[in-house]
Amino acid sequence: MQDGDRPRDEVDDLVAAWEEDGLAAPLIGMLELSKRATRVTWLVQQALRADLTDLGLTYAEFEVLNVLRRAGEPYRLKPSELTRSAFLTSGGTSNVLQRLQKAGYVEREANTGDGRSRWVQLTSAGLRVTGQALRAAARAHEDAFTGVPRTPSARPPTPCATSSPSSAAAATADPPRYAARVSNASRCRTERPVKHSATSAEKSLRPVTGAPRGVTLGP
Repeated sequence: MQDGDRPRDEVDDLVAAWEEDGLAAPLIGMLELSKRATRVTWLVQQALRADLTDLGLTYAEFEVLNVLRRAGEPYRLKPSELTRSAFLTSGGTSNVLQRLQKAGYVEREANTGDGRSRWVQLTSAGLRVTGQALRAAARAHEDAFTGVPRTPSARPPTPCATSSPSSAAAATADPPRYAARVSNASRCRTERPVKHSATSAEKSLRPVTGAPRGVTLGP
């Protein structure tokens, strides 16, 4: 289905449902931006899935290996640090580490500074497979972003405006630009403190007592 010259996707259907539910336009703009960010992540993961399978890795395993590699030599972290950086639960991290250790990609070392914890460190094989997975991830991002302009024109900082960026048309028609306007408004408030008053976005949240369709509340 087309929306003018742009193909429609699942997020457009959600936006239509939120409009039918009577959600305020600024809130819809924020929700749409969040959903589109989530969808980009999903598209990248799908594009990467086959290559990771060929390497014998799951996406969670790739994330943990990548976090260790980003730490720099000697490529080691505590399990709690891995959990935070890879956005996993402690149980999920434990399961991933068991599989990676069995595959020979990580090893556990005693932490002389903390007897309650052990280091998790990349092995040479783990470093090698991480490099292969990162090259595959680069290709996946290329595939997922095909057709997206690569060199957007540079724009000077937006001057501080006196009005709040709460245009319903801007929020629904161009969520990324609307988000940029909200960010700029926040910057201006820090540069020139003013008396706080609820924005239209904040007011629109007050009557919402449950999650709108397509939105999950909580972690």
